[in-house]
Amino acid sequence: MPDGLVRPLRGITYAPLPCTSEGCGNHGLPSTDFLQAGYQAQWGLEGRDDLGVMAKLGANAVRTYHALGLKVHKDHGGFLDYAQSLGLQVLPGFHTQLANEPTECPDFDCFETWKAATLHGFKTGFKQGDEWHPSIGALTLLNEPDYFEGAPKCNGRGQACGLKAALSALDGVLAAEREMGIANVSRVKLTVAWSFGLRTSIDGKVSGPGIYGFQNIVAGIQDPSLAGYTPRSSAEELAEAFRTRWVHCVNTNSPWDFVRENIGSAYDQFLPTPWFIGEYGASQQPEAIIRNDLMDMQREAEAGGAFMGVAFHQFQTAYWKGGSGMSFGIFALQDEKVTETAWISDRVANIWRAWPVHCLTPELPFQGSRGRRAQAVASAWGGVVDVSSYLCSPQRRLEETQSHATSLSCDVRLASGMSLASSQAALTGDDFAKRLVQRTVRVLGADSAAVRGALDLQNFELVVKPAPEMEEPQSRSFVSMSMVPALIALLACTGTSLCIALYFFAKTRKATQTPQPKDAASGAAAV
Repeated sequence: MPDGLVRPLRGITYAPLPCTSEGCGNHGLPSTDFLQAGYQAQWGLEGRDDLGVMAKLGANAVRTYHALGLKVHKDHGGFLDYAQSLGLQVLPGFHTQLANEPTECPDFDCFETWKAATLHGFKTGFKQGDEWHPSIGALTLLNEPDYFEGAPKCNGRGQACGLKAALSALDGVLAAEREMGIANVSRVKLTVAWSFGLRTSIDGKVSGPGIYGFQNIVAGIQDPSLAGYTPRSSAEELAEAFRTRWVHCVNTNSPWDFVRENIGSAYDQFLPTPWFIGEYGASQQPEAIIRNDLMDMQREAEAGGAFMGVAFHQFQTAYWKGGSGMSFGIFALQDEKVTETAWISDRVANIWRAWPVHCLTPELPFQGSRGRRAQAVASAWGGVVDVSSYLCSPQRRLEETQSHATSLSCDVRLASGMSLASSQAALTGDDFAKRLVQRTVRVLGADSAAVRGALDLQNFELVVKPAPEMEEPQSRSFVSMSMVPALIALLACTGTSLCIALYFFAKTRKATQTPQPKDAASGAAAV
């Protein structure tokens, strides 16, 4: 992985809530920490393979929002390892809403909260050796803290609240790194993603969408008292972190030409600090506009100036938001549930449960070229649209709709006095088939991997042949009428992929000295 944020950045924002309806069907929202092992059925190689799908699109980075701060104790290293193996840099974000919680960030001083979140992250996979995990390119400390000014907790203090949260969050991360002795910290960049709203910076020096936030950080590092904050780190430590690690970031739904005009033309005052677009929404834009914008951004980033690239917003349609919130996905979800996540929860989503996993589709519910977002991204980045995976491959999905069976044949020797007609009727009747299925499930177990889907007995054939003459009486297995239902013959799985149904059960008893029967019935069932 590169030292620092990859250039040109071709990222995708990743917040794939496993919901297909607004509000997640009134079940409450699931955990939004998508890096945790509990979501491996979505992002992992043996699941839906979201990370692999991104890499095939041509992405080289993935930006997440809630990977730190939700106190999820599951491992996160698997996500980071797999991303690294695919050449995807990870830009994990902190759970921004912690700053607004009544029990956290008193008066928007987030030092202790962000320090604790960082230390917890080091325990759950974000640290490798004495460094940040090598896949991590940048930490997003907060996402759009400019909106804190409307929170009751802010109490009318305007932009001071968001800036205080940003400065104290930075301070807390630096303190956690020092406490853990993290080496080579300058490799991992730091940022805050500001909105594209039209505001004036806290010091009154800069006005304009996005750049007011850039100036807020510059002014706050120079004079934290502007936000009413007293740093725990020294002024020198804060200044060094800003000089060597800071990258400005803005979220926008506007076309690239407009962004470049409003930020690029005014950016010289922020040099040499680089910048990137943390969310490029392109809501309801046609394929050609998205493709051309992404290609223009790439050329700009490759030119070597301050602009580093973009994170396209977003990987999956946000069904849970409903309305206009569903306008940003690259992929939609298919209707059928194919598996489930592990049981998951966090400090906010405190309902402990598993959630359904659905395969992806690039077919969005918008009309015409506005629904070809995946194709636009792939063509701009030299990738392909391919949502196939171990879980969702077309061949696997086809096979799972077909029946699978195991063929079994067996010889039934009739005891003295048993007629061929009655035996044939017993073996081919519905009662025998029903008991055969019940016995198979009871012997193998209802949860056995050998039995998946519905079991059925099909294509039963009966062949009659004479039994060989026996010179001496001997012990022999035989089946009486009462024992016929205990025979296990052939079963078909009409459900999913793997089926096995071979279990032979027969009672034995010592034969009498009476002559053996002349006829034997051979039963064979095949599918």
